[in-house]
Amino acid sequence: MKKTLTILIGFLISGFSGCYNPELAPAPFLCGEGGSCPEGYTCYGGICMDYKPECMMDGYIFEGDQDADLEPNNTFDLAVPLFCGRSPDDPGYSPCQCPPVPTIEGFRRNNFENGMPALAICPPGDLDYYQFYLLSGETLRVKIIYKYNLGRDLNLEIGYKNSAGEYVRIQEAKTTNDNEEITIDATQRGWHYILAKPARDRPEYDPGTGDIVRPADVNEYTLQYELNPDTKCNNNGVCDQYETPQSCPSDCQGDSFCGNKICEPAEMNENACPEDCVCGNGTCDVHVGESPMDCPQDCPPDCS
Repeated sequence: MKKTLTILIGFLISGFSGCYNPELAPAPFLCGEGGSCPEGYTCYGGICMDYKPECMMDGYIFEGDQDADLEPNNTFDLAVPLFCGRSPDDPGYSPCQCPPVPTIEGFRRNNFENGMPALAICPPGDLDYYQFYLLSGETLRVKIIYKYNLGRDLNLEIGYKNSAGEYVRIQEAKTTNDNEEITIDATQRGWHYILAKPARDRPEYDPGTGDIVRPADVNEYTLQYELNPDTKCNNNGVCDQYETPQSCPSDCQGDSFCGNKICEPAEMNENACPEDCVCGNGTCDVHVGESPMDCPQDCPPDCS
């Protein structure tokens, strides 16, 4: 019975829309909103099952329910928005806090990085979707950190939905080593989907004996992501855009640097550096009086 259930997981995940259907019993299927399942089933890793998977048993190598508060996130519609990765049109978006950013096409936000530990692919066939809203031209670097072993292999991919609602994969990482990493440059504005998934979503069986010759992959992992990594201090000896003598003294010498798109105090005198201290330079310079009302091109509505 367990063998049959495990085999069906991958098929049902790929073809199910994200709501449970009691008529599908006794096969496992995706949990409903808030992890709901029909009577007799429990939500494990976003999948309704009538038994507890081995990777969540006491004494297993990791605790498979460690990311239960994010489940179910097994489909695009259930993708978890990453911190500071919401759409500028989302009421919960706070561009002034994480980090300040004009919400105009083509502007690249300042560097921001974050991580989410104690995540897991469990039970077999579990998929973990996350989403991050990117502006055209922005760069996103994503990494999943895990320890590779037989039955512990994870893959990573990033994609988006086109205007027809079809998923377009941008890049995939599927080495047989520890960790996977992807860096993409967004070619369009919109939601981008990050998927952590098992390399093998079901066991492989010997056709003669029926014995498992390779187990399905389950593992714990840490998700790390970084927005626009090339806008932070890169210690390359050049004062690049968005670097300042304060944020990057190794690259930017003196009190200010004209041309970094930031209006610094030493440049506030008239005509000292008009290219940095002008509305439309892509930076909301509140210390020189720019605001959403006076300079909406640079200052998003919620910045003050």
